Amino acid sequence: MGPALNTRSKEIAAGYASIAANDDVHKIHKEKGVMPPLGATVEMCPHASKATAAARMAEELAAAGAKQRRGLTSSTEQAAAVGCPFHMKTVAPTSARPAPDSTAPENDAKTATKHSEFNYEKFYADELEKKHQDSSYRYFNNINRLAAKFPIAHTAKVADEVEVWCANDYLGMGNNPVVLETMQYVILVSDVYRILMRFLRPSRTLDKYGHGAGGTRNIAGNGAMHLALEQELANLHKKPAALVFSSCYVANDATLTTLGSKLPGCVFFSDTMNHASMIQGMRHSGAKRVIFKHNDLEDLETKLKAYPKETPKIIAFESVYSMCGSIGPIKEICDLAEQHGALTFLDEVAPFPSLWIHVLN
Repeated sequence: MGPALNTRSKEIAAGYASIAANDDVHKIHKEKGVMPPLGATVEMCPHASKATAAARMAEELAAAGAKQRRGLTSSTEQAAAVGCPFHMKTVAPTSARPAPDSTAPENDAKTATKHSEFNYEKFYADELEKKHQDSSYRYFNNINRLAAKFPIAHTAKVADEVEVWCANDYLGMGNNPVVLETMQYVILVSDVYRILMRFLRPSRTLDKYGHGAGGTRNIAGNGAMHLALEQELANLHKKPAALVFSSCYVANDATLTTLGSKLPGCVFFSDTMNHASMIQGMRHSGAKRVIFKHNDLEDLETKLKAYPKETPKIIAFESVYSMCGSIGPIKEICDLAEQHGALTFLDEVAPFPSLWIHVLN
């Protein structure tokens, strides 16, 4: 990884390796006794190459958005062409596409599949295409604020610097030395310090980039480290992509609100012991909510049977219930969901309270 950073002219995209300056990397290698082999390249480092790929993806998607706005290609095909995992699944090769059948009934999201189930995949693809057509699909820039050069930030290319005047960090507290010093102390004495040290050096990251993104992605764009983290999580769970939220509460609220409000006639089936964040998300969606007894598969099945398969349904439950400590019957609930044409939303709580993983199947 070290030799790959010797030449800035290669314009390596921001990642675990390229975020740091050359001197920083060499210093860390010397302190840790790391000696990269001669001829090593960034592609040989799994962490740096994944971060590079994630950063390049953001740039390519942004370029695809600009090209689509100029009306050069189909929005879905253009996004798929640059590797967007969501669109690649929905765009089949030209040679593999069946010829249109004028005698076949129109197959929209509300049309049942051959198993009389709601077609979730087609609904997702149609909703994404609608956002492309009305120009509301967002492509976020890769912005990494530099603490020592406020209001300067670099893009996916470290040498490409821009001025950022759209952040919510009005008072510049993101690079306040007293705040940064306090945060470094908190990280040092926290229980998760050892885990953080496996991935990055918190004090160095704070010194270089300050704390906080300066706003939501709509305002402050994506950061290279966030993109790399999401790519790592996606690989861990063998998914095409992942999305990191600012907190577990926000993740539950935002995801369930969006799903319930978008799926036509959606019905939530919620365990009576679900966390308040899940309850809030379902309430905010405005969708109907059916409560089933805690971990009671018989009660859940009875209530699922009351709705036809073509009705969009989401079973919301937890793996380990934080309010009572009981364990949810994940396999059995997933089996019931498959039988009755329902999605499952699992609130998975990791060993550390601040690290929650939300899996939507």
